[in-house]
Amino acid sequence: MAAVGTVGLTALLATTPSVPAAVAAWALAGAGVGLAYPSLYLMASTAGSSGFSATELATAVITAEAIGGLLGRSAGGALTSTGTTGGLFVTYLLYGLALGAAAVVAVRAPHRA
Repeated sequence: MAAVGTVGLTALLATTPSVPAAVAAWALAGAGVGLAYPSLYLMASTAGSSGFSATELATAVITAEAIGGLLGRSAGGALTSTGTTGGLFVTYLLYGLALGAAAVVAVRAPHRA
């Protein structure tokens, strides 16, 4: 849902911008992130055969979120603020592709009970 909403927003930027459609696409992307976050967080922070404790895994997840967010905002801000008008389009397109890749990885990840 997150990837579809973001790619939909990108398509709107490329074709005919519409505020109501952009709000709907943004809401779809936000709902997708909200639905995916709890289960992905539990999968990433549950101690298994890796030898790490749940506390160490939770710390790693929080650190990865912080660094990933900073890198994403930095790259997105740099792309968006370029002198050309396509910077925002490229930013959303790359973000949508990254979300799609994350969905593929999440589906292929081994599920623990």
